[in-house]
Amino acid sequence: MPIMAAPGEIQTETGEAPESMPGEIITVKSYVTHTVQPGESLSKLAQMYYGDYKKFDLIVKFNGLEDATSVQFGQQIRIPEVDGFPFLAEGKARETIQAEPPESLVKVEKTPSEKKAVVEEQPTVEDQLANYRELGIELFENKQYAEAISEFDKVLNANPKDAVTREYLAKSHFQQGLVLFNKEDYLAARGEFETTLDYDTTCDKCEENIKKCEEMYKNAHYDKGLSHFENEELADAIREWELVDALDPTYKDVDKNLKKARTLQERLEKIKRSKTKDSQE
Repeated sequence: MPIMAAPGEIQTETGEAPESMPGEIITVKSYVTHTVQPGESLSKLAQMYYGDYKKFDLIVKFNGLEDATSVQFGQQIRIPEVDGFPFLAEGKARETIQAEPPESLVKVEKTPSEKKAVVEEQPTVEDQLANYRELGIELFENKQYAEAISEFDKVLNANPKDAVTREYLAKSHFQQGLVLFNKEDYLAARGEFETTLDYDTTCDKCEENIKKCEEMYKNAHYDKGLSHFENEELADAIREWELVDALDPTYKDVDKNLKKARTLQERLEKIKRSKTKDSQE
């Protein structure tokens, strides 16, 4: 049975480590051949055969692909049945072929014409962008908004006017804003809602959520400042109120409280210096 393994993790009978085996140690029992259909990505194939879209890297490694986006319509992909993982084969029993080592593990000299054919089979930019977009949509549907944003950004870097991607980017940033708001990371959440407006100027809830983030941020740090002040933790109180003051100097009594806390802190520092001086004399 062929294996895929990191060079430093396997020793041959001669004691020398092999040099051409990438990835972790993976035992392949058999494989099926799948012809890529329109709209299919490696993550979709992983979901289809393994029941887990995150296992697309198994297909990448077994086929010796450069990355998860280097597939195109009509391409034949070998789906390995890996020891230790379920193999659904679209939910039906399918005939499997005895596995052979992936091409990436076998050193084969190609003729000039074969090398040319390999180059011509490389996916086009449009194919790559479609795969980035498809993977981004899958991540969005799985509520992995930050990861989805990363994939959608790859599409817009090449095609800033891609309407579908811009729509999903707006949705992703909005949902990520809600996630951060629930984690009480209010300024980061505000940034996500502001970015949503860059892609969707008609977002009705964005302005409302931006204001809500700012109010929650100011209120949280203002109250923390009051708590520190009551406990005579002047430095901490000043730090909390300075955060509020930087965002809105007119918020409640933050300006008045800051002046009071700074004055008290200065007086305490003078008393400490005076006591230190007296003790030295």
